[in-house]
Amino acid sequence: MYNYETIDECKKEISSKVIDLDIAYASNHSLYECFTRLVNIVMLWTMFAHIIWTWTHSGYLPALKISGICTLIYISAFVIDAWIRANYDRSYSNSKINLVRNMIDGCKEYQELLDSDNEEWCKRQALRDMAKCGNLEVSWDKDE
Repeated sequence: MYNYETIDECKKEISSKVIDLDIAYASNHSLYECFTRLVNIVMLWTMFAHIIWTWTHSGYLPALKISGICTLIYISAFVIDAWIRANYDRSYSNSKINLVRNMIDGCKEYQELLDSDNEEWCKRQALRDMAKCGNLEVSWDKDE
């Protein structure tokens, strides 16, 4: 059983679904950006306040020690944030590829094109056109 009869019908649906996925990604990404900016500002102000308080109450050397510890914590948080962003972006790309691939698999005309004796470039061109609707680039060297 197929979800789409023609390649054009499938291409329209791919465009629509990818736009929805892009909107969801953009809003989640924007929300994450706001959250990380808030945490970043809170961390910086807390670190500065703690260093100043330690300097005024305990002296220069304890404040320097606290400054080093706070810097290590800040760098660790930065590395973790970069790792989270990279994983989120990779997950988004994979979900977009899987969405388009599943929709192409549900297209009757495309599946009949694969089963026929048409030239290979014709099959690749149809796949490339549908991938373009999903803002994806097809690489024949890799499985994308």
